Amino acid sequence: MKNLSKDLLGTIVPVPSFYKNNLELDLKKIGKFLEFQLKNKINNFYLAMAASEFEFMSENERIEVTKFVSKIIPKQSILIAQPLGSGSYNSQLDEGKKMIDEGVDALVIKPQPLKENANFFSSKYLMRSYSPRRHDSFYIDYMKKFAQAVKFPLIYHDQPFSNGFGLSLNGIRSLIKNKHIKAFKVHTSDPGHLREQYGILKNNVASFDGFGKTLQFWTLQWGATARHSCWSWFEPEIDILFFNSLKNKDYNTSIKIINRESPIVKIIRQTGYPGYKLLMALSGLPFSKSRIPGENLNPKLKSSIIKAHKNLKKIKII
Repeated sequence: MKNLSKDLLGTIVPVPSFYKNNLELDLKKIGKFLEFQLKNKINNFYLAMAASEFEFMSENERIEVTKFVSKIIPKQSILIAQPLGSGSYNSQLDEGKKMIDEGVDALVIKPQPLKENANFFSSKYLMRSYSPRRHDSFYIDYMKKFAQAVKFPLIYHDQPFSNGFGLSLNGIRSLIKNKHIKAFKVHTSDPGHLREQYGILKNNVASFDGFGKTLQFWTLQWGATARHSCWSWFEPEIDILFFNSLKNKDYNTSIKIINRESPIVKIIRQTGYPGYKLLMALSGLPFSKSRIPGENLNPKLKSSIIKAHKNLKKIKII
């Protein structure tokens, strides 16, 4: 079994979904994507709720993808996967066990969320908002129960509450005492909280986020050991260079990379995942539709992506 606390380093690439024209899964296209990533020295792969479109798949499809990816990537690579279940603890646990059987190295666990927007006859429940005193024990116990059931490496998915923050700092301190929690997927984007959170996680567990290079410029210095990135879908070599430049304190290169990507970042904000999928196609990978409702590229957006990609390739970093 791999030591995730020490081995989960560098770039973590979510495996995107690929579909046929009728939106059935296309494993052959996923295989070509993985070959591209391995050729470009990517070693960490993530089957995720959003980036892999797991939330738009059935459980059988998620297990099918997990099995397929696990068989293709080499043994030294790390594969993490997020079981979703159907909303209950038992269904999430059952799916997680199936993923373990298919060869993943760790499970990313996002516990059941609070009902923070619940109403009663148009009135807000007074105890709907997150409170460390009332809620931390639920998340700590949830992860403890899950760990006892699988006895397998887990990654805590720290989803923010309506206040913009995730679990309290004391809650985080309690969670990392659980020997089966090997890493944190951090989501709170507030810089002050982030710095405190990474200060706690540093030297205890692996940790990563997916905020993009502008904020990761700082989080990788504050203690993050890895970075979740969709940019590797079409430029994995640049993601590796970015991580290594920060590791070696070559900040000039890091800043050049951030500035180079700004025009495409602006366009991806308009296009979402379909824009990413066109960028993959422009890089020689198969093109795929998306199951995300309403996310289609009109001719104007396609033209903008193509133009931005051409301009991007003209800018050399080294």
